[in-house]
Amino acid sequence: MDALVGLDHLEILIAIVKSDGLDEAFSEGINYGGQLSKVHNVRFQTYQEPLRSLRHSLEESKLCMAALDTIKARLAKKIRKIQRRSTPFVLEDGIQRIPDDILAHIFEAGHQMSAQSQFALRVSHVSLRTPLLWTRLSSEHPSDQTEAYLTRSGQMDLQVTLSDHPGDEFRSSLQLMGTHSDRWSRLLLLMDPDDQEIIEEVGLAHFPRLRSIFHHGNVEPTGLQWAMPSLSQFEGYCSQFPLAVSFSFLLQLTSMEICFKDYASFDMTSLAHVLYNMSNLRNLSLEFQSCDAVDFDANLAPDTPKPQSFHIDSLKVTFGGISGAVASRHFPADAWGSTQFLDKCWNSQL
Repeated sequence: MDALVGLDHLEILIAIVKSDGLDEAFSEGINYGGQLSKVHNVRFQTYQEPLRSLRHSLEESKLCMAALDTIKARLAKKIRKIQRRSTPFVLEDGIQRIPDDILAHIFEAGHQMSAQSQFALRVSHVSLRTPLLWTRLSSEHPSDQTEAYLTRSGQMDLQVTLSDHPGDEFRSSLQLMGTHSDRWSRLLLLMDPDDQEIIEEVGLAHFPRLRSIFHHGNVEPTGLQWAMPSLSQFEGYCSQFPLAVSFSFLLQLTSMEICFKDYASFDMTSLAHVLYNMSNLRNLSLEFQSCDAVDFDANLAPDTPKPQSFHIDSLKVTFGGISGAVASRHFPADAWGSTQFLDKCWNSQL
């Protein structure tokens, strides 16, 4: 952490303002860095009074200003960032607060507008020049809409949703979106996992910019065997992790939020071994819905790996479907965890 130049002097100035007020803090005889005799800068020692005291006061004031300038620049950057992030939510909140009768009048007024109204033309022109508005694709969109979105989105990252629908139609849509697979950054897989092989059949197996996957169905041991060098986030549902199967994409994740649902015998040991190897993981959320622990057989148990600590920013484990109860456990954000927490959590909910 880099030291902020002038911070100590600024703290003294603020303390004086707080205790004695602005006028006193900026009076000529007030020092912000100690008595003159403690000044380390020998340049002032050769001056006669009152020049020496004035130079000392000037130097301290400049140090306070330097610290303020740095803080001001950082605050301005933070304010701009927060404003950009909050703008969509402000607009959404404003729309939600509009009474239904007022909203109906707005729609009626829009309906009565001429098709060539200046407002409508302006909205159209602005939207066409804003690539971000055209970055969400879906396999359910008609082909002409998908083609238009691909063109208007420029070279921006794409969010792609793949859903279940008739085979030929899906294949055609996938082939069209696949021509820009190098721009896919978020993938929502809402289709049947058994049908995902069609993705490889049309030649899609490399997604260089894909950073996030949401998987609605269980990830099977043979699933998601693609080249995804940028993948860092995974959400959704998952099958168990057989010890003999390699889920290579898991090893590079920094954030994982998965749910295991409806398992008559869940092998917690295999899951622990997978998590043990996820050294990049920083945010983890596990949910177990109607899962019963598999009977433990010491003779068949794999070798226990050496305990390993890892830094975790957020950790949440939830157990549901157990006699109608739901138990959720949160861990401190600055905690150091180990894979042994799984056994402790599992045993505590039985």
